Amino acid sequence: MTAAAAMLAFATAAGAADKPAPKTAGEYYLQYRQGLANAKTKEDLLPYVPEEGRAEMMKASDAEFKQGLAMIQAMMGGITDVKIVKETPAGKDAYSVEVTGVDESKTKGTGTVEVTKTAKGWKKGKETWKFGSSTMTFN
Repeated sequence: MTAAAAMLAFATAAGAADKPAPKTAGEYYLQYRQGLANAKTKEDLLPYVPEEGRAEMMKASDAEFKQGLAMIQAMMGGITDVKIVKETPAGKDAYSVEVTGVDESKTKGTGTVEVTKTAKGWKKGKETWKFGSSTMTFN
Protein backbone atom coordinates (compact mmCIF):
# COMPACT_ATOMS: atom_id res chain seq x y z
CA MET A 1 0.00 0.00 0.00
CA THR A 2 1.33 3.44 -0.84
CA ALA A 3 1.78 6.08 1.82
CA ALA A 4 -0.99 8.12 0.22
CA ALA A 5 -3.38 5.17 0.34
CA ALA A 6 -2.46 4.50 3.95
CA MET A 7 -3.11 8.13 4.77
CA LEU A 8 -6.43 8.11 2.96
CA ALA A 9 -7.49 5.47 5.46
CA PHE A 10 -7.43 8.41 7.83
CA ALA A 11 -10.47 9.76 6.02
CA THR A 12 -12.57 6.98 7.51
CA ALA A 13 -11.52 7.77 11.04
CA ALA A 14 -13.10 7.09 14.41
CA GLY A 15 -13.10 9.61 17.29
CA ALA A 16 -9.94 10.80 19.00
CA ALA A 17 -9.18 9.14 22.32
CA ASP A 18 -7.50 12.12 24.01
CA LYS A 19 -10.44 14.51 23.56
CA PRO A 20 -13.99 14.31 24.85
CA ALA A 21 -16.09 12.09 22.61
CA PRO A 22 -17.94 14.26 20.11
CA LYS A 23 -21.69 14.31 20.65
CA THR A 24 -22.64 15.34 17.13
CA ALA A 25 -21.43 14.65 13.61
CA GLY A 26 -20.36 18.29 13.29
CA GLU A 27 -18.31 18.17 16.50
CA TYR A 28 -16.64 15.01 15.24
CA TYR A 29 -15.78 16.57 11.88
CA LEU A 30 -14.13 19.60 13.50
CA GLN A 31 -12.19 17.31 15.88
CA TYR A 32 -11.12 15.16 12.92
CA ARG A 33 -9.78 18.21 11.03
CA GLN A 34 -7.87 19.39 14.09
CA GLY A 35 -6.39 15.93 14.64
CA LEU A 36 -5.24 15.74 11.04
CA ALA A 37 -3.74 19.24 11.12
CA ASN A 38 -1.74 18.50 14.30
CA ALA A 39 -0.59 14.96 13.43
CA LYS A 40 3.13 14.36 13.12
CA THR A 41 3.46 10.62 13.76
CA LYS A 42 1.60 7.41 13.06
CA GLU A 43 0.69 7.29 16.73
CA ASP A 44 -0.95 10.74 16.46
CA LEU A 45 -3.29 9.32 13.83
CA LEU A 46 -4.15 6.02 15.50
CA PRO A 47 -7.22 7.41 17.30
CA TYR A 48 -8.65 8.43 13.92
CA VAL A 49 -7.79 5.45 11.74
CA PRO A 50 -10.32 2.62 11.72
CA GLU A 51 -9.07 -0.76 12.90
CA GLU A 52 -9.04 -2.18 9.36
CA GLY A 53 -6.60 0.54 8.21
CA ARG A 54 -4.24 0.65 11.18
CA ALA A 55 -2.03 -2.30 10.22
CA GLU A 56 -1.50 -0.91 6.70
CA MET A 57 -0.62 2.52 8.03
CA MET A 58 1.85 1.07 10.54
CA LYS A 59 3.55 -0.95 7.75
CA ALA A 60 4.37 2.19 5.75
CA SER A 61 7.98 3.30 6.05
CA ASP A 62 8.59 6.56 7.93
CA ALA A 63 9.42 8.28 4.64
CA GLU A 64 6.23 7.02 2.96
CA PHE A 65 4.17 8.01 5.98
CA LYS A 66 5.63 11.52 6.15
CA GLN A 67 5.13 12.04 2.42
CA GLY A 68 1.50 10.85 2.58
CA LEU A 69 0.75 12.88 5.70
CA ALA A 70 2.22 16.04 4.15
CA MET A 71 0.13 15.53 1.01
CA ILE A 72 -3.13 15.05 2.93
CA GLN A 73 -2.38 17.94 5.31
CA ALA A 74 -1.67 20.24 2.36
CA MET A 75 -4.91 19.32 0.61
CA MET A 76 -7.10 19.56 3.69
CA GLY A 77 -5.18 22.47 5.22
CA GLY A 78 -5.91 24.65 2.22
CA ILE A 79 -9.45 25.02 3.55
CA THR A 80 -9.60 27.23 6.64
CA ASP A 81 -12.18 28.96 8.83
CA VAL A 82 -14.37 25.85 8.67
CA LYS A 83 -17.75 26.23 10.34
CA ILE A 84 -20.68 23.84 10.74
CA VAL A 85 -23.87 25.24 9.20
CA LYS A 86 -26.31 22.36 9.58
CA GLU A 87 -26.52 18.64 10.30
CA THR A 88 -29.21 16.60 8.60
CA PRO A 89 -30.02 12.95 9.34
CA ALA A 90 -29.29 10.88 6.23
CA GLY A 91 -30.35 7.43 7.38
CA LYS A 92 -29.75 5.23 10.40
CA ASP A 93 -26.78 6.74 12.29
CA ALA A 94 -25.78 8.70 9.17
CA TYR A 95 -25.58 12.48 8.83
CA SER A 96 -24.97 15.03 6.13
CA VAL A 97 -23.02 17.95 7.58
CA GLU A 98 -23.14 21.24 5.70
CA VAL A 99 -20.02 23.37 6.20
CA THR A 100 -18.52 26.65 5.08
CA GLY A 101 -14.87 27.59 4.71
CA VAL A 102 -12.31 29.66 2.86
CA ASP A 103 -9.78 28.33 0.34
CA GLU A 104 -6.18 29.44 -0.18
CA SER A 105 -7.24 32.21 -2.57
CA LYS A 106 -9.62 33.55 0.14
CA THR A 107 -12.69 32.42 -1.82
CA LYS A 108 -15.61 31.51 0.42
CA GLY A 109 -17.08 28.09 -0.22
CA THR A 110 -19.54 25.50 0.93
CA GLY A 111 -19.18 21.81 1.52
CA THR A 112 -20.98 18.64 2.48
CA VAL A 113 -19.47 15.91 4.64
CA GLU A 114 -20.94 12.44 5.13
CA VAL A 115 -20.49 11.25 8.73
CA THR A 116 -21.66 7.96 10.25
CA LYS A 117 -21.86 6.91 13.88
CA THR A 118 -20.63 3.35 14.38
CA ALA A 119 -20.43 1.10 17.42
CA LYS A 120 -16.79 2.23 17.86
CA GLY A 121 -17.24 5.94 17.19
CA TRP A 122 -17.66 8.33 14.32
CA LYS A 123 -16.49 7.75 10.76
CA LYS A 124 -16.03 10.37 8.02
CA GLY A 125 -17.05 9.47 4.52
CA LYS A 126 -17.11 11.54 1.34
CA GLU A 127 -16.39 15.25 1.67
CA THR A 128 -17.15 17.66 -1.18
CA TRP A 129 -16.26 21.36 -1.28
CA LYS A 130 -17.26 24.03 -3.84
CA PHE A 131 -15.34 27.29 -4.21
CA GLY A 132 -16.61 29.34 -7.14
CA SER A 133 -16.51 27.05 -10.16
CA SER A 134 -14.02 24.67 -8.51
CA THR A 135 -15.07 21.44 -6.75
CA MET A 136 -12.86 19.27 -4.52
CA THR A 137 -13.78 15.85 -3.17
CA PHE A 138 -12.01 13.87 -0.44
CA ASN A 139 -12.99 10.25 0.21
